[in-house]
Amino acid sequence: MRPGFAPVMRALALVLLALSSVACDSAGTTTSTPAPTVITSTSTAPTSTVPTTTVAPTTTRAPAPEPASFSIAVGETGVTYDLDGDPPGGPTSFTVMDDGSVVVADTIAVRRGEPRLLQFTATGEELPPFELAEYDVASIVDVVSLGNGLALLDVLIAMDRYRVLVLDEAGDVTQSIDVPAGLRFGAGLTGLTADDDGLLLEYEDGNRYVRVSDAGEVTSEANPFYRGSEVIVTPELDRKTQLNIGMDSYTVTRQTDLGGVRVLGVAPNGTTLIVIDEVDTSGAAIRVTQRVQRRSPDGDVMGEVVIDVANQFVDIARSLEVGPTGAVLYLQAAPDEVRVTVLDL
Repeated sequence: MRPGFAPVMRALALVLLALSSVACDSAGTTTSTPAPTVITSTSTAPTSTVPTTTVAPTTTRAPAPEPASFSIAVGETGVTYDLDGDPPGGPTSFTVMDDGSVVVADTIAVRRGEPRLLQFTATGEELPPFELAEYDVASIVDVVSLGNGLALLDVLIAMDRYRVLVLDEAGDVTQSIDVPAGLRFGAGLTGLTADDDGLLLEYEDGNRYVRVSDAGEVTSEANPFYRGSEVIVTPELDRKTQLNIGMDSYTVTRQTDLGGVRVLGVAPNGTTLIVIDEVDTSGAAIRVTQRVQRRSPDGDVMGEVVIDVANQFVDIARSLEVGPTGAVLYLQAAPDEVRVTVLDL
């Protein structure tokens, strides 16, 4: 099976699941590796921003640096690939910390007894990895930033073990949270999300979430909050999705019947970063694209980058992240490297 076919099957499964509630998700089909294509870009400031307050800051922490694009080599000292698998495997996820550093889940390294998270500065300088062998990590399904710490989803199906490990900024595990039996893969669990209030279990690639309390209790379904704004995504008919970001509301329209819309986050200047997943079945081959957009609070498109999912050499479930400055980073797998690209939004 060639690289790129697995994302198609994963996407089609999500499409069928989401069609029951009008919305669907994404995938890919081929193995070329060009950089994502910039369709439109603008530096125009939004016409409105989130409300500001006059409360004095309580910390003197330096602002996070602007990120830069960089590459990570493939190999034992870099990202690990499994080229003998069918399809090939590689990193599953990445995240960005409050200081701008980039953390990559080196998922395949687990197979040689080295479960680890690779770490780099915002500009690509290599930092010591987070070594996880002492915590008996079996697989890194997903990793998210909790500000200065991390949370990762570790699953060992053979022992029916689903847990979330919370790490401090030094990489030491401070908490282990069991995922209840009724909230695992069979219920649509796809990963983790972090918002203003802490940690969320993610289902169906963001169609719904379940809150995890600071005490480690898995509670009830909840909508995420980003920079004080509750995010509600409502699929509608005729390729439309309604987005409510705090007090702001607007409609997003897909170009294909199959697909969906998700919110990546809210930038410090009040703009919202969204992804429109589109599945085109009109040609000889299925084509899956992601339109990554920056929108003003009024819903105006301020910038857009179109990504062909088929350009991933290995399937990366979470390949897009919003950094602390509001920049969007894209993790793209090529045959000999993994690229961290700052999108021109």
